[in-house]
Amino acid sequence: MARRCGVRVPPGTSKTSKAIYDFAREILGWHVAIRARGAMRRSVGIETKGGKFTKLIERGSALPATCSFILTTADVNQTSIQIKVFRGDHDQAARNTSLGAYELAGIPPGPPGKPQIEITFSVDQAEDLVVSAKDLGTGWELQVHRI
Repeated sequence: MARRCGVRVPPGTSKTSKAIYDFAREILGWHVAIRARGAMRRSVGIETKGGKFTKLIERGSALPATCSFILTTADVNQTSIQIKVFRGDHDQAARNTSLGAYELAGIPPGPPGKPQIEITFSVDQAEDLVVSAKDLGTGWELQVHRI
């Protein structure tokens, strides 16, 4: 799964704060959270094979934040894909908070792996999630339904 995601350190963080963070992380082995106003409080991601939680927008990312990744079909003539979205920081999806499941409909039928679907997650200042999808082969926007 390819993905392009935003910056992890919030813009506007001073050089001094970054230096303190780097010192604590590298030298002391501490985990220090730099929480700037307008930053993600928890990571947002999807459930992947084996119930794992794959983070797409990391905690601490500056808001608004956007992340795009590419999915494809696994079965012959598959016309929809279901995505389960979670918020949290645990490695197992079930131990995070479910934000819902989304179904991408209208995928052109074809062999497994042929349709390339770009999924985009956008989170605004209020941490509201918007999911959109586009078929890279046709350029068409796909229907995204929350189920």
